[in-house]
Amino acid sequence: MTLRSRLVALALAVVLVTVGAAAIAEDNNASNQLAGTWYWKIKFEGVGIITYVAQFWKDGRMVSYFPSGQPQGGGFGDTRTACPGEWRAIGEREYDVTQYCLWSAWDYGMPPDRIRSKVTLSKKGQTFAGPFSYEYWDVTSQTLVLQGYGEGHGTRLPIVPFSK
Repeated sequence: MTLRSRLVALALAVVLVTVGAAAIAEDNNASNQLAGTWYWKIKFEGVGIITYVAQFWKDGRMVSYFPSGQPQGGGFGDTRTACPGEWRAIGEREYDVTQYCLWSAWDYGMPPDRIRSKVTLSKKGQTFAGPFSYEYWDVTSQTLVLQGYGEGHGTRLPIVPFSK
């Protein structure tokens, strides 16, 4: 093998290792990056489409911010403004998310509603998707009173630097 052949082989090996390392780094970086701000759209059975902005922090906490009013397609006037919750990784790019919401500041004896999701983050970490469940539990009897399902899709909201 000539010196030239050895140099070409060495250069090719360096390129392959660099490309492979970059791909692995991108995938590893995306797999743990649910933290951030997201536009979350839920197609909820029987109600229509519900949209909100959600924030996920690295420490496993999150909150969804709701606009007030009726969802698309009619339904009921939503008085919630935010639903805090927790999230945890359950696999590569998969997460369990649980949120709790109050319908009113007045104590009507109603427990918080529970929203559960399982989201799967895309390889590039810019979108996620997964099933969604809304649950209302009676605290006294510990029974499930109402449950509905839907499918959610999230899009990362990026930092957009200011410029004039």
